[in-house]
Amino acid sequence: MVLHKGMDAGATYQKIITEWLPTSGYKIANRPHFQVMGEKYNNGCQDSEEDVYVPIEKL
Repeated sequence: MVLHKGMDAGATYQKIITEWLPTSGYKIANRPHFQVMGEKYNNGCQDSEEDVYVPIEKL
């Protein structure tokens, strides 16, 4: 799980895929990706927060 802050969740996914993943010893697993928009989620607001879940598995 990664905490995403702001409005551009695509940038967070991009960092996970291009920066963290290549050096992590993991790969993307064939399971659903999803986001949880809880109490701190505020659509269209720079202060918005959501949890991003990207399924991974060991290489």
